[in-house]
Amino acid sequence: MSASSPPPESVEARLERALAENATLKAENAALKAENVELRELRPQLVAALETIALLERQVLGLTKKVMGRTSERTAVTSRRVSDPRDKNDEEAQDKRQSNRTTRDSKAPVEDVRHVLDEQKLEECEMCGSPDVKPMAPDPPSTEWEYVPGRLVRRRHHRAKAICPHCNHIVRADPPARVFDGSITAPG
Repeated sequence: MSASSPPPESVEARLERALAENATLKAENAALKAENVELRELRPQLVAALETIALLERQVLGLTKKVMGRTSERTAVTSRRVSDPRDKNDEEAQDKRQSNRTTRDSKAPVEDVRHVLDEQKLEECEMCGSPDVKPMAPDPPSTEWEYVPGRLVRRRHHRAKAICPHCNHIVRADPPARVFDGSITAPG
């Protein structure tokens, strides 16, 4: 035997150490089993609490939309459940929006604004210089809304256009000034 190696452990010492380790593991196992039983008893309560939280979140969201929504003053109390809101893009909603739009458009006073072509543009074509520039049927009018104190006014802008029969160049009257491109509101 070499002097640096530890003396071999006796069988009895190893057995005692294994028994002590086994007892420790049994105690830990018993504690884990008790904790597992306790967790299993708490699981249904946790599931119920999570369902309640989800329901309350849906109700808060629905009530927030009702209070802070665009049409909160017109919202009537209905028997519909808060957790089952109506889809805003369903056919019924689209029909209602279309009927509201038609009603609003028919009640608003209309001003027709005609935009004519400059005489210079009608005398000769800008592209080829031909004097045969012919008027064409106008495009459908564009609509612009302006707030005049106390009411909305709808302006329909009719833009004249003409075509050169030689080069097929189309000339349109200048469009109305807009607040920003694509806007349907006037700067009023």
